[in-house]
Amino acid sequence: METIPRSVVAMALCVSSALWSLQARAEPAFARLYKNQFGYVPSCNACHRDGGGSALNPYGEAFKAAGSGAAAFASISGLDSDDDGASNGEEAAAKANPGDPASKPGRTGQWLSIDQLIPRSVREAFPQARQFKPVDALLTQTEMARAKAWGVRLQAADENTIYVPVIEGKAAGTALIVRGEHQEQAFFLLVVTDRQLALTQLLPVAGLEALPAGLEQALSGARAEAFPQGSADGLQAALEQAVHRALALVQVRLSKG
Repeated sequence: METIPRSVVAMALCVSSALWSLQARAEPAFARLYKNQFGYVPSCNACHRDGGGSALNPYGEAFKAAGSGAAAFASISGLDSDDDGASNGEEAAAKANPGDPASKPGRTGQWLSIDQLIPRSVREAFPQARQFKPVDALLTQTEMARAKAWGVRLQAADENTIYVPVIEGKAAGTALIVRGEHQEQAFFLLVVTDRQLALTQLLPVAGLEALPAGLEQALSGARAEAFPQGSADGLQAALEQAVHRALALVQVRLSKG
């Protein structure tokens, strides 16, 4: 399998020791809105239960219901989404997490630390990694067209955060949490690849207790442009589509080949 071109790794994954520093922080679109409103970059855990791509917490649900735009912050500022006795606006102003009852003004916790940017499931997938580089997967029309050629329809709603573990100064693969849906029920999967962007691990994060027998083995080694042509339907088809979408997202963002 073709490895990630060195020039692409240097550009997209920022493989110099300086840019691999843990001070490099992801700043997706919603995080930028939050920063513009409150003056600081939040952790993904402001809106997500376990980092970027995972299920929304109560504050994230309220933000989504209010339109997910800049005006939504004012609309929900008087609510107490996490039911901890402080309003969303009070918590955000005090740099507390409005989506976590354990974080409140005067006892904000560690939710803004760099470690909190990396979902637990991602850290567990790469136990040897001491550093992670979060890479924003913000899509262009060209990237969407590339994915379409592989049979994947990517859109703005698929924008995500790709987590790149660093082991001994080198990128060791990628991981991201992708959302799927079956019978109007959402599920979340952790999709892990090697440095060649081929699937190595597939784990349920939320919405599923376990994967169908043999699914991970059947998809092991798959890449976005050479994904197995599945004949499954129902839940397995929904899972395969979510995995293919995740691999396409990684491929279009981290490889130009």
